[in-house]
Amino acid sequence: MECFSVFIFQVEHGDMNPFDLEKIYDDFESAWRCRERPSIDEYLSRIDETEQATIIRELFALELIYRMQLGESPNLADYAQRFAKFYPVLEEVFREVISHTNGDQQVTG
Repeated sequence: MECFSVFIFQVEHGDMNPFDLEKIYDDFESAWRCRERPSIDEYLSRIDETEQATIIRELFALELIYRMQLGESPNLADYAQRFAKFYPVLEEVFREVISHTNGDQQVTG
């Protein structure tokens, strides 16, 4: 498997379409699969602010899943300050991801 980040474009002013979203999600997930630990912040910084709420939901879910697969115990509080304006979304995603785990991971909120 080739491991390199290919997320190089920037989307501005609500120009995002479903293809753009899918590319962002795929690139982020590919980076995690290659153990690169992509930064949600970096991906959000390349997206128009009006589109960020849409994207953070998926990126956050992916990050939680991959961190748990690595044996980590993500904590919602770790993200609260960095993404304060998205906290309600993060809280919802956090609970959804936890409810879909097998219960063999200790995750704190």
